[in-house]
Amino acid sequence: MIHAQIRPGRFRPVLTMVLVTIFFVLGWLGLEFYFAVTAKPNPTIDYGELAEEHVRAFQADLPGEDVWPVLLDTTQLFGDTLADLKDDETGIVWGKGNYSFDAFYDYENALETLQKQKTDSFTFNEEAFDDLEAHRRMARVALSQWDETGITRRLDEIAASGKAVRPMPDTTQAMMINILLPELSTLRNMTRALCARMRIAREAGDWQHYAKSLEHGLALGRIEMSQTTLIDRLVGVAIRSLMYAQLRKDLTQQLLPAEACTLVKDAIDRQIDTAPLAHAFDAELMMQLDAVQWVHDKRGRVILSSLRQLDYGSATGPTVINIASIVFPRREQTEAWFRDLNEKTKTQAAVSIAERAEQSRQGLPVEPAYVSTWKTMIQDMLIPAYGSAIRSDDQLRTQEFGTRVMLAIERYRHAHNTLPESLDQLTPDWLDVPATDPYSIDGHLLGYRVLPEPDENGRTYILYSIGYDGTDDNGNAPTENMSDALRNSYEGTDYVLTEPIR
Repeated sequence: MIHAQIRPGRFRPVLTMVLVTIFFVLGWLGLEFYFAVTAKPNPTIDYGELAEEHVRAFQADLPGEDVWPVLLDTTQLFGDTLADLKDDETGIVWGKGNYSFDAFYDYENALETLQKQKTDSFTFNEEAFDDLEAHRRMARVALSQWDETGITRRLDEIAASGKAVRPMPDTTQAMMINILLPELSTLRNMTRALCARMRIAREAGDWQHYAKSLEHGLALGRIEMSQTTLIDRLVGVAIRSLMYAQLRKDLTQQLLPAEACTLVKDAIDRQIDTAPLAHAFDAELMMQLDAVQWVHDKRGRVILSSLRQLDYGSATGPTVINIASIVFPRREQTEAWFRDLNEKTKTQAAVSIAERAEQSRQGLPVEPAYVSTWKTMIQDMLIPAYGSAIRSDDQLRTQEFGTRVMLAIERYRHAHNTLPESLDQLTPDWLDVPATDPYSIDGHLLGYRVLPEPDENGRTYILYSIGYDGTDDNGNAPTENMSDALRNSYEGTDYVLTEPIR
């Protein structure tokens, strides 16, 4: 019987390597697919707590107790005074969101706007004038309740304290970017109410209440400017800007007697210190880092399916796309990117207003620039308009200093029964420092012209900053918004602090 001879198989190294490679690639792809569909956020740091500590550290040496609970209580009481408030003549009911203090403190502008609408439109409803008067009456009624309901007392407490910290949620349980800030809109409306209180006090010659209302508004702005988000900062800037604008209107018309000027100066001095812009940028960094940790898994890979929630979209997308995370930067790289940008932004914000304007005129950016690519999707969703924040701060600082100069001019006028011929005469008796224009690269004083007679707006002098273009345009104001003088493309205009009352 013949038996077949069995020979051992031929070893084929190339084929074996190919098969082994395919096996490992398939295994690797399988693992990547598994990691992709099971990827979960890995929030390990409570940035909310760190944000609170950041605010507390800034306020540590300031007097008083934490008045944040008092502030929230005040906003609640404010809303209660408006709820169901009804005007008997028109039947208008004030509820949440349906009220207007502008109709009182900015009455002339509101009336002029309606008159223009009446002229321009054949379908204008004459009842709009009645509604304006109704809101004006209701504003007075609402404000008359502040002393009785305790709002005024609470605002006194807030103004007297340097400490107020918003409690933050545990950001290992919920993303910091989704925190709700309902008090911000209420605070802005309270600011308008305080402007109305200033007007009521001015008309009554009650300068104690006039100065107190101003101080209350400045205190609310100061508190917001030191909180845990950049949005807080911007709201705080807007609040203080509105209060200073109301004061400048009254100073422009020379409505404040000497007694009032002293009271107002003291109020401003008590509320002058605000958190630096770098403080807000550091707080914003914490929000960015928290968002980063919520869209990365424990391996440090980005969870692409979760990125939509950074742009307030749907929470998740198809998990299979997470396979592409292998080509994206890891968590530590993205965090380092944000930290580096934050330091560059703070450096830019520390530059003087005049130097920054000069750089901008030369075509240099006022904020660190970055190139958006497919690798910077997270950055594209999280980077705020730093340049706008810096410009808003510059504008507030200019308004604040300009208002103090106007107050010094008025105090000089009361003392000498005449306006100063030059701003040099204000220092040091009426102004601690020279009235240097924040936008002057050469350190010149603010523009100042005494008028031979009052102009059509009742102004006896013009005070202005040369603004963005860096040239003295003799107080020529922009045609639309005064803030345009502090921006590019508005050459030939100045930022007029004695703004015409329209």
